[in-house]
Amino acid sequence: MSGVYNQRVSRENLRIFTDSTSSLSPELSDKYGIVVIPTLIYFLGDPVTYRDGIDITPGDFLNKLTAGKGLPSTSSPPPEVFLDAYRQVDPQTGIISIHLGSGFSSVYKWVQAAAAQEQSGRIDVVDSESVSMGIGFLAIRAAQLAGQGASRDQISAELTEIKHRTSVLAAFDTVEFLRRGGRASQAEEIFASILNIKPIIEVRDNKIKSLGRQRTLKRAHQQLVSMIEVDKPFEFMAVMHAGAAVAAQEVASQIRHFYSGEIVIGDIGSVLATHGGPGLVGICYTQTPR
Repeated sequence: MSGVYNQRVSRENLRIFTDSTSSLSPELSDKYGIVVIPTLIYFLGDPVTYRDGIDITPGDFLNKLTAGKGLPSTSSPPPEVFLDAYRQVDPQTGIISIHLGSGFSSVYKWVQAAAAQEQSGRIDVVDSESVSMGIGFLAIRAAQLAGQGASRDQISAELTEIKHRTSVLAAFDTVEFLRRGGRASQAEEIFASILNIKPIIEVRDNKIKSLGRQRTLKRAHQQLVSMIEVDKPFEFMAVMHAGAAVAAQEVASQIRHFYSGEIVIGDIGSVLATHGGPGLVGICYTQTPR
């Protein structure tokens, strides 16, 4: 497993772990010393098990996704993978492990099982209740707090507060991949295709909520920006995409009209793109405490 976990392992007080659905780029994970465990991807008829972000790039993944008729399967690594990663960290170092919302996947359950097997009591497992950089920002903030000398309890308490100020909004270019995954009926898919409908959703507190639909992607993106503007000011902002880098940059440019802070722009990752499909653009943000 040493080829996977190439981040620095030292005698720090705390190490932060997450999984690849956090959409953290290698640059961000390295900058903050965050260990990213890859989730797994399986394509029908392909004997290879792909580790998200390691064995397959986002571009290659989208090519295989659009070429196939079904959806690839995605899964959490078994507890043994997490356990092996935890045991590479010095036994005196505490661990905070932050993962995909429990309402969307079994990842959180498997991580809890791994932490229980470790039996050291040094691991706090955090349910992000979110996706993409909604997870990633929690991991970054945890790493920042750890660097400032905060305790596990202090960090866990702050993450609990932060995640309830965090939302992910997304606009879909197509509902085809939702239909393939059983999340939209064929009739809905045909209706949406004929009318060129672009669904908009929100992910927050382990729930997915429909926020409406637009006839064009431009209008959908404008609606995303308008929706988040009323929640300003912000502590964190990211624009993520699936094969839609130009559109993501355009959305970020609109956000800069009312937000002067840093905007992380990046690929949403293969696992989340499985159901969103190419063209997906999402905004992940955390409101400043009021």
